[in-house]
Amino acid sequence: MRIASEKILLKAIVHIGIAKAGSSAIQYFIAKNRGRLKQAGYYVPVYRPNRQYGFQAYAITSIQNMGKRRLENQLGIHSQADLEVFQAEFKQKAQNDLAEASAGNSHMLLSAEGFASRSLDEIERLRDLLAPSCSEFVIVVYLRRQDLRRASGFRLGIKNSGGTGDEVFYNEFNEKYDYHAICDRWAQIFGESHIRPRIFPDSALKFFDLIDDFAQLSGITDTSVFDELERPGRRNQAWDWRAVEFNRLINNYLPAFEDGKVPPERKRLEGVLKTCFPECEQRMPARADAIRFTKCIMIPMSV
Repeated sequence: MRIASEKILLKAIVHIGIAKAGSSAIQYFIAKNRGRLKQAGYYVPVYRPNRQYGFQAYAITSIQNMGKRRLENQLGIHSQADLEVFQAEFKQKAQNDLAEASAGNSHMLLSAEGFASRSLDEIERLRDLLAPSCSEFVIVVYLRRQDLRRASGFRLGIKNSGGTGDEVFYNEFNEKYDYHAICDRWAQIFGESHIRPRIFPDSALKFFDLIDDFAQLSGITDTSVFDELERPGRRNQAWDWRAVEFNRLINNYLPAFEDGKVPPERKRLEGVLKTCFPECEQRMPARADAIRFTKCIMIPMSV
């Protein structure tokens, strides 16, 4: 998509996720190297610590469309009225900053895995916010095999949410696994030719470099600047299955999470488990578990 204006210079590279497919590593890379990227002409808009949650909060049409705890913790939004006030203030600041950035930069880097789940109306809101300062859009999305992503989500639920397995592992199919629908929504707003999907390779390619691949997928031809920047390394590395199983069994006896904060007992246990089970061993699931798991990730077919 091109906007007819000589003042618009930014090429917007929007990484929309998905979760559990290298998103944290990409976000760490652009946040950690924000200053040096800007010197090279790559503008990274950040208004809050950690991630670019503000753009996601601006896009949503209702507070129910995004995890309320995340909004509360990161942005201090507790109601629909809070959301509307935030959006009005954010829009003005973002448009001013983007207009200023377009005068001295060639690219803008924007990344949030929550973008993948946005509706058509919400994607359109994001586009309309960015369009006055952007001459071109590239939408990058890494797609991870549904079974591998579901298994990763299961481990994360045990580790970070205090789950015991069934409520995470055997819940019904969720639309976040319908990758065709995700790409189609973004293609309807930005055009199919601007969507850049890639299958996340997991550990099959030992020498795979996510940042180099991200640059190539984004259409960045001069990647020399990336070579000098700090790389993220492995983020959210998978636990050994024995550590996951031990954590699952003991979760019922540990203090609950409060307002998203991890109790100290859980933090100490995490350190013990990492020490006792340092190797990430793989284990095939039991046949009954595999059958149930397959059924719960099947995409419903329609005629």
